[in-house]
Amino acid sequence: MNKTARLLLLCATLRLISPAAIGQEKATEEKSILQIHLLNAKIRGHKLTLSWEIANNGPKVVYVYSTFLYGPSAGNELDNKGVLVVNTSLMHKSPVGVNFYPKAQFLKLGPGKSIKGTLRDAEGPDSQLKAGPRAVMLNVAYGSEIAQVEQALQAARSSDQHPANPIVEWQTIAHSKVFALR
Repeated sequence: MNKTARLLLLCATLRLISPAAIGQEKATEEKSILQIHLLNAKIRGHKLTLSWEIANNGPKVVYVYSTFLYGPSAGNELDNKGVLVVNTSLMHKSPVGVNFYPKAQFLKLGPGKSIKGTLRDAEGPDSQLKAGPRAVMLNVAYGSEIAQVEQALQAARSSDQHPANPIVEWQTIAHSKVFALR
């Protein structure tokens, strides 16, 4: 089986796992200092648009993993309650490498600071959008230090591992509240 086929199979498998089932240990270890507020959410045809605000309520600078923050997302999952969970990072390490993956980008967010933006997912997954999600939730990856993860990312580029694996090991996940779709 070639790498592309393995990646597609892995992605299909991961989409079947809901956030509740996978645990997201770091996000539940402590209350998130990063607050995610969905300001608006729309699904028109196969296009998903989420307007968000991210606030750092903690005492230290945090770095928001922003590669997929403005879209397209890193993946979506439809949970058993009809909530479309939009991820800005992979939730688990991938056992296979890929031929291309966007370079990791980070936004520095100081204490008491916030940013606003819009995630536009040009082509949402048909099966999830046809199921008619009733609500949406956004998961955002962040951390307090990026020097180590940048070194790990550099090492990943010269190996067979997936380039997102160092991000998955580094990240803490902040969750927005569920936002009802109209």
